[in-house]
Order: sequence, then structure tokens, then C-alpha cells
Amino acid sequence: MNTKNIFLLLFLNLGTSLLFAQGENDNWYFGYKAAVNFSNSTPAAITNSAMETLEGCGSVSDSNGDLLFYMSPQNIWNRDNQVMTNGNLVSYMDTAQQLAIVQNPANDNQYYVFTTGVNGIVTSTYRINYSIVDMSLGNIGSNGNPLGEVLYRFKQIPVLDDAGNLFTSEAITIVPNTDGVSYWVLIPNDKRLYAYRLDANGFDNGNPVISNLNAPISGNHYGIKASPKVYYSHFTHYICISPWSDNNAWGAPDSDFTNQVYSFNAATGEIVPDFYLEANALRTYSAEFNKDASVLFLGAKDLYAVDLNNSFGTSVHSMMVYDDPQPYSSGSGMAIQRNAKGDIYFSKNFQLYLAQILKPDVFGPGIGYDLNAIYLGGTGSTEYGLPQLVPSFDLEGHRTMLKQSNPDQKRMVLMLDQEERKQRLQMKNIDIYPNPVSDLLTIKTDLKIENVSVTDISGKNSNATFRENKVDVRNLPSGSYIITIETKEGKTTKKFIKK
Repeated sequence: MNTKNIFLLLFLNLGTSLLFAQGENDNWYFGYKAAVNFSNSTPAAITNSAMETLEGCGSVSDSNGDLLFYMSPQNIWNRDNQVMTNGNLVSYMDTAQQLAIVQNPANDNQYYVFTTGVNGIVTSTYRINYSIVDMSLGNIGSNGNPLGEVLYRFKQIPVLDDAGNLFTSEAITIVPNTDGVSYWVLIPNDKRLYAYRLDANGFDNGNPVISNLNAPISGNHYGIKASPKVYYSHFTHYICISPWSDNNAWGAPDSDFTNQVYSFNAATGEIVPDFYLEANALRTYSAEFNKDASVLFLGAKDLYAVDLNNSFGTSVHSMMVYDDPQPYSSGSGMAIQRNAKGDIYFSKNFQLYLAQILKPDVFGPGIGYDLNAIYLGGTGSTEYGLPQLVPSFDLEGHRTMLKQSNPDQKRMVLMLDQEERKQRLQMKNIDIYPNPVSDLLTIKTDLKIENVSVTDISGKNSNATFRENKVDVRNLPSGSYIITIETKEGKTTKKFIKK
């Protein structure tokens, strides 16, 4: 190795060490009173959170890793676990998937916080807003320093589109501009991406840079994630946007999720046509990139990995990392989030543990997962959301190590769930009635039934007999049950109620 390469290697390692030494993202607060500290080599549960939120959440610490505040779409709590002065937000539903926090480029004591609305609803209540938190103000806390305050003049200012109108989305993320002094606040809406500049002059409300998404479906968006910086000649980040196809996607029988991965240029705030990947799946809406943007993870019920470095044209490499055994009707959900150290965690809803992807940086069968990676202390549990990283300017500097974009990476389509789609079509040929039922449940199908089993919601087998396409449920207690019907084409699960 020559002297120049050794110097470059040392420089890159130093940049990475400086990046990881920052403590702004050391504390995650999420779900039902759940929180984790990442300051040490072994993550530790925090058990004094006051927050209960189903999805959207965020938290920020100072450079030493000491908590400043955490928030849901409804409240902002200070480090003493009290609602911050002026921290009661308009009473949003907590089902908005994302919110975002970023330091004010003009004032190190201030933070912009962005809350999203509910998809499909635009009112004075359900809308995208921003507020400013000032940590030099507020009551004095237990450590003798101010606890922060939401500025009255900058509380829940509505974000406006290019026509000056309110609009809605559950998706928002923030990407540093390449100039090192400003950020892009990215919000997808229908088939357009709005990129708002945030700099020392403030938030450029109503004046976004707009990119057309050319998405296969229109309407609502669950989430948006940006990759770490990449060094291609025409773009700086991958952006993954996860919309759904109707207004009632969760568990609806004909709802499709899709994920679009675009190439984004943080110098201009625009999507550029170098890269596009459409990943279709019935069971994914949450996304995350690994630390070098070589692997994309997609999940909700199940968890997939996509090899971004080695996918070209019609050859897109993907694999299933985790196959959730529970039926989708049970409400299986997932949020995926990378921490500042490059570790990736995912939250299976209503669990006492935070799960982890074990080897996210090498695509292949050894990726692995641990559903019980971090015990949350017994006082908290996961829900459907995890806090996004608070962004910071690129500490590696403006390097000129550029790669040429590969033209074969344009317009790729990946069907993550071909087998599942096939089974879903078969499910349409299987029905059960009456539902609710009191004595005999009839299975209507032209397929040959090979086996039938009935379990309660907890998964415990129930005493029900099957004969001639009828299931005798007279001995079952009243309640909800899952019936699994096996044919040579596969398994179908349906929910029924015993009266």
C-alpha cells in the first residue's frame, strides 16, 4: 500500500470516528414508555420515559450524549420527563408514521421539529407543521440547566406547498445539503417530492424544490428514508419512499405496498434520473439503509434485504431476512432504524425487546437477526415507530472520491413477494361462512382441503373438528379465532368470531 493510500485510509477512519463520537443520537425514546441509551458498547434500557405513542417519535441529546428532549406528534417532553413549557401540540392522532428533528443552523441552542399529518386528511388539525424548541429557555431542571421551551411565535407553523396550500403526508426526513451550512427537509405528497431549504435564514416555507416521482401508484405515503452519503458523480444519496395504494391499507385484502428508491442530489435538492428501483411487496412499508448504502432493508410483517451495489437491469438481488409466522391480520408491524454507530434495529410491535439485524453490511444468508437484542426493562414495549437520526453536516469533508453512475441501474423492478401474491390470489377462492358463527363454520372452495386447524388469538390450538368442509365450533368459548386451511397450493388463514 503506497503512502497516499495509507493517508486516505487514516483520514477516512478519523472521519468515521469523529462522526460516531457525537452523542446527539445516543438516546432513543419510542413506543409505550420505551427508551434505549447507546452511549456505551452495550445498549441499555431507560425506564423512566413518560411517552406513549403508536408510531411517530423523536429524541435528541447534546454532543456529550445527555438527553435534551423527546417527542411524539402530540407532546414534547424535557429531560426530566415533563411536558416542556408550551410543549402541548395540537391533539393529533399518534398514527402519523414519522416526525423529524434538526438543529437550527443559525442557533446551536435551537431545534426545528417537524410533525406530519394523517394521510388523506387535510384540516387545521391534521397537517404538516414545524415548531422551534429553544434549550436556553424554560424552567431550570434537576441538573441546574434550562429544560427548554417551545417558542410561542414558532409553534406549529403550517408547512405550505408551492401554491401556498396546506397538504398532508405521514412521511418526512432531513438530508444535509452539500454546502455544509443548510439542510433539505424532504416531504413526499402524491407523485411529487417537496424539498425545502433550511438554513441560517430560516425555513423556506412555501418555496420547495419539486421533483416528479413518476410513481406507479398515487396517494398516501407511510415513510421516507435517506441513505448515508454516497459518492457518485451525479447524486449524493439514495431516497426510499414508501407509499400505499388506498386509504385503508392496513390489513385491507386488496391493498398493495410499494417502495421506490431514487437517486437524490443534495446539492440541488432534486431527484436525478441515475437510479430507480421499484420494490413491490404486500408486506413492507418501513425502510432503512445500512451504513454504506450498499444494502436496503424493507419490512412490516416480514423483513427483506436488497443488494443495491450488485443489482443491474433485470437482475435485482434480494433475500428474506425474517419471516413472521403470525398472520398479517394479527397486526404485525415493523419500524427499521439505523443508529449512529451503524447498527440496525427493528421493532416488532407490542414486544418487550428491541430486535436487531446482526450483520447488515454484508449481503447474503449470514445477515441474521435477533428478536431479543435489547430488553426494554419490563416497563416499556415497542409499537410501530422508532426515532429517525438527528442529521448533522458531513464531518468527512467535501471529498472528491466520485464513482460514475451505472446506466444499467435505471428503472429496475423487484417483486419481493411473488409467492405471497400467488397465495393471495388463491385465498380469493376460499371463503368461510357464517361469520360470526355459533355451531358449524362452512369452508367454501373448489380446492381440495388437506388439513384444517383452529387456534385462538394467542396461537393456542382449539378443540374444533373438521368434516366435509364444515368445522364444528360448538365447543369453543366465545371469542376471536384463526382458521388455517391447507391445500396443495399452500396455506390460507382467516379470522372468525365464535358467538
